[in-house]
Amino acid sequence: MISMRDVVERPKVMAVVVPQMAQSLDVSGLVDVFLEANRLAAVSLYDVQLISMTDGREVSIGGCP
Repeated sequence: MISMRDVVERPKVMAVVVPQMAQSLDVSGLVDVFLEANRLAAVSLYDVQLISMTDGREVSIGGCP
């Protein structure tokens, strides 16, 4: 059984794949769900990471990095 202590010590990594021509609304709602869960729990339950589908290390949405 997983305890709350385990959850706090090791947040789940949530990788959100961002397609090359993504718009901000394609990604922001999904990311916001996990960030809101972190806020409501007052601990980091989720480590949200954006994953680019291109070779670059930078993910931009609507021209904004």
